[in-house]
Amino acid sequence: MKGQFNSPITLPSDPGDPVVVTGPLKDVDSGAEEATIVFVLVQGDLDDRNQKPVWVEGRGTWKSGDDDWVGTVGREGRVIGGGHRDIGPGGARGIAVAIARIGHVPEIMPVDGG
Repeated sequence: MKGQFNSPITLPSDPGDPVVVTGPLKDVDSGAEEATIVFVLVQGDLDDRNQKPVWVEGRGTWKSGDDDWVGTVGREGRVIGGGHRDIGPGGARGIAVAIARIGHVPEIMPVDGG
C-alpha cells in the first residue's frame, strides 16, 4: 500500500487556515479496512544560503471504500540543521507512507505482575 499526494502542493495564504493534504492510496490489499498515513512536507531548498528548509509532519486517515486519504498538518516545523520556524504560504513538496490494518485487531489484556 502506498500513500500518495500531488507534490508540490500550495499552502493556504492565511496562516490561520488549516493545511489539508489529500491523495489516493495505491496497491491497497483487498483485506485492508483502514490506514494511517504519515506524511512530511518540506519548504525551502538546501542551496538557499539565506534560509534553511523547514519540514513538518502530519497524519491522515483512510477507511475501506474511500477514494482518497485526508490529513492535516500544523504550520510549526523543524528547520533542517536545528531550530523551529513556521511553514509559510506557497509551495511545499513532500512524501507519504501508509500503514494499513487488515482484519480484526485483538484487544491486549493486561499482564498480572503479581
